Amino acid sequence: MPPLLYDHPDAERLLLHEAPEVPRPDPGWFAAMVAGEPGRGAQPGWTPSRGENHVVLVQLRYAERRAAAGPDADRWAALAARLRDDAATANLALVVAMVHRYGYGDSFEERLGQAMLAMAQAVRCFDPLRGVAFSTYAGRCIRAAFGKQRFLHARRAAKPAGVVSCPGEEALYADDAERALATHRAERRWERERDRAGEVAEFVARALSPEERHVLSRRLWAEGRTPSFRTIGREIGLSQERARQLYEGAFARVRATYLGGPSPTSG
Repeated sequence: MPPLLYDHPDAERLLLHEAPEVPRPDPGWFAAMVAGEPGRGAQPGWTPSRGENHVVLVQLRYAERRAAAGPDADRWAALAARLRDDAATANLALVVAMVHRYGYGDSFEERLGQAMLAMAQAVRCFDPLRGVAFSTYAGRCIRAAFGKQRFLHARRAAKPAGVVSCPGEEALYADDAERALATHRAERRWERERDRAGEVAEFVARALSPEERHVLSRRLWAEGRTPSFRTIGREIGLSQERARQLYEGAFARVRATYLGGPSPTSG
């Protein structure tokens, strides 16, 4: 359907009067589920197909255009509001399914509220003429909302006591929750690696002899080109072979303690 159809002289007849009829959604099952124990017992009597979602959302976008410019703006605005509510209500089953599968929050009501806000945002922003199923688009919006909430919970938990958030800090990652989560995970991974490096350094200082520490540090942490065992041995009055033996023994002890494997072949 070309976008110019919205501006066609017969657009109202084609999109509203001759379009396939779509049933009005009944949210009674959803109200019963929310009033009772949260679970999967209540099921909707009807869920929209991809084509039915497409019809309602095309009509919604057309009504919004007519309400923004032209006569009878109030009538078109009321129609747009009804269609917007119908589109969100008809897809409540998708909301509940996403809450059970991906939801993150302190309670079922909190997760449900996040998902319903994301569904409302999807209805407002979805373009039905792009060829993407609304359920796919809305599902991604809901998952993005859960991802943002998961990141914000982790950020609050990791923040030291007494640190005050900057104004608008939570909104900083609202449009890119996945990238924010990746950044947070990378920071946690770096902190774990830093802690492990500190443990290794303590083990080296406690369990290795001075000669072993010297050989190991010169081979692993030397600046620039790695010195040979001959050079390292001369520095501490040992032969090349004895320096190699000290390195391999020290490296094997560190690796067995922290990595659980044999030492690699030394050069």
